[in-house]
Amino acid sequence: MLVRLTSVEDRKLSEAIRRATNWQNAISERDLRSGDFIQKRLQVEFERLGYYYERKRNEWTLLCKARSTPAMESTYPKRNLDNQRLAQLYLAFWSEKPRSAKMEKAEIFKTKGYYNEVFKTDTTAENLLLPKLVYDRLKRSLGIGYKKWGARRTTKYLVKIYGDFTMLSVMGKVLKTRYDLNRRRVALLVARLENPDDHRDFISSFEGVARKVIDASEYFAKRELHEAKRRGESLDVRTLFVREKTLERMFGNRRVAKAIRESSKLLPRL
Repeated sequence: MLVRLTSVEDRKLSEAIRRATNWQNAISERDLRSGDFIQKRLQVEFERLGYYYERKRNEWTLLCKARSTPAMESTYPKRNLDNQRLAQLYLAFWSEKPRSAKMEKAEIFKTKGYYNEVFKTDTTAENLLLPKLVYDRLKRSLGIGYKKWGARRTTKYLVKIYGDFTMLSVMGKVLKTRYDLNRRRVALLVARLENPDDHRDFISSFEGVARKVIDASEYFAKRELHEAKRRGESLDVRTLFVREKTLERMFGNRRVAKAIRESSKLLPRL
């Protein structure tokens, strides 16, 4: 059995050699990136927060089989987080690119894609965690991204389903408008969303703001569909929310802009 060992001290060069070597085999971009310094650093940071950060596909499942699920859940009480999913939510929340997050998932771990945009040298575990917690709260409390069997397919319901990443972008805009989201304030928001029972006033205000955002988004969607029909163009809600300029048009819509501006004032101080 032949084994090739390459010893280098330069971290960037080491990562480049590893990627070039692994490229000879059918390995995904995500798995190729799993050995990057930032991926290892984020895994350590998430562990301190009680999560297992999956750098590779099926990492959590394989570890549960090797060590047992109870053992893994004891070590990581907040369970596992998928780095690809976190990157998608990051793109929608921080970069305001909901269409890219939803439609270009395969580009996330590519150098010419979104990798360096998401996994910057100053990206922290909490930067990745905040969008997930915001999305989870929207889903749990307001049904964003939740397909309910037998639900009436009203415009509002379809906006919640197909516009879920766009709603995350808009809520990100609200939070960034209200707070200067430096490292400290991101940590404070994470703490509130992770422990809703201890911060009921904040959660109540957050959900009230989200309802206003959803109402404004429903209005925007209805207007866009009406205008498309008037032009003789075929357009549905699903297609609307994967269009390139939809978020830009939303931010330019008076009602949506007003909802962002006014609802941000309803959020309490941190």
